[in-house]
Amino acid sequence: MDATVDVPADIVTVSPGAGGFLLFMRTGAQGTIVAQNQCGSWCARVRLDGALELGTAWPRPF
Repeated sequence: MDATVDVPADIVTVSPGAGGFLLFMRTGAQGTIVAQNQCGSWCARVRLDGALELGTAWPRPF
C-alpha cells in the first residue's frame, strides 16, 4: 500500500513512531522579510492509515 500526505513545509527527518511516523519539518524561506511572518519548525504524526495529525508551528526566532 502506498499513500501520500500533503504537509505544510519541507520534511527534514522522518522517524518511525507508534502506529505511524513522526515528521520534523521546516519552512523553506530563511532570513527573508517574508519569512518573518511565517513559522519555522513543525512536527506532525502520520498514522499508518494515512491520517495526518499536524502539530503547532514554532515561530521563527527573529
